[in-house]
Amino acid sequence: MQRGVSSIPIAIFAIAAIIIAFVTIQAISHSGSNSPQAQFKLGLAYVHQSNYAKAAYWYRKAAAQGFAQAESNLGDLYEQGQGVPQNYTKAAYWYGKAAAQGFARAETNLSNLYALGLGVKPNPAKSAYWDGKAAAQGYAAAETNLGDLYDYGQGVVPKDYAKAAYWYGKAAAQGFAWAEYYLGELYRNDQGVPRDYTKAAYWYGKAAAQGYSLAEYNLGLLYYHGQGVPQDYAKAAYWYGKAAAQGFARADYILGVLYERGQGTPQNYIEAYKYFVLAKAAAYDDEAAEYNLDGFYDHSQGVPQDYLVADQWYFTTKLGTTPDNTLYQSVAHAMRNLSSRMTPAQVAQAQSDAEKLYKTLHH
Repeated sequence: MQRGVSSIPIAIFAIAAIIIAFVTIQAISHSGSNSPQAQFKLGLAYVHQSNYAKAAYWYRKAAAQGFAQAESNLGDLYEQGQGVPQNYTKAAYWYGKAAAQGFARAETNLSNLYALGLGVKPNPAKSAYWDGKAAAQGYAAAETNLGDLYDYGQGVVPKDYAKAAYWYGKAAAQGFAWAEYYLGELYRNDQGVPRDYTKAAYWYGKAAAQGYSLAEYNLGLLYYHGQGVPQDYAKAAYWYGKAAAQGFARADYILGVLYERGQGTPQNYIEAYKYFVLAKAAAYDDEAAEYNLDGFYDHSQGVPQDYLVADQWYFTTKLGTTPDNTLYQSVAHAMRNLSSRMTPAQVAQAQSDAEKLYKTLHH
């Protein structure tokens, strides 16, 4: 319902951006200015019109004069293959030119290429170096990357949760959703900071407000268990629903359980079965679908422990997911149990509803 209302101002802003871009192009083109600032603005205006080829042309002209923002943006175009053939080597080259001038975003993007080995040989030391340069300027993405390095002990730094919390905290203070979420994780898990469910809920809430699905899901878990927030099944269902709307399979599964039990939602077997179907499909398709869900359950609910694992908060990833993964097996078991309490017509309706919702989510 709200989608139609919100689309009006979005459309107005989009039209306004196009008009501004057009006026900018006309004004600068007619002025005949050869300044790199003007050329950069032309490139930016063409990006707003989705004319990436012309954007690349003007960025290149400004970059040839050593304009750092143009060098960085030209690197973006080569990395994404927009207006130019995708070429990570050229992306690294242009990021390097801008990074050498201390342009923080380029430093971070260059770090990412070294971390992934795209266009350059993988080099964890160089990746950490460039993140450090950008983080020293307060660039939130780089601060978050450093948090990750210390959180997982990646690259050339030892695992150090206190330092991870420090860097996540720096980025979270700037509203960077990834950092907000992982800072919440550290508070929840007593890692680098004293365990504090209230602070975990706070940071999950900040990230969830930006639509970060992992935070939405974990905030749902806190409301379900009453950790750091008053126990509230309705709010738990709300946040699981937000994560499920983004195709987050764990949320589909637990939302199905809530509908089956009537916790935070009216009991509805058709809705429960629908969400189980969605979770099962996602568990089969997702490359990161070996989920750990055991802590959600009270074993009196009759869920065999064989299907589940010990830690509700984390999930491991593996490539080449098969129907043997934990989530898939858990959902399959839940569907078998639930279908025994439903009529064939109800099962068919749930399957149909799930197919329609799946197509909407994955359109």
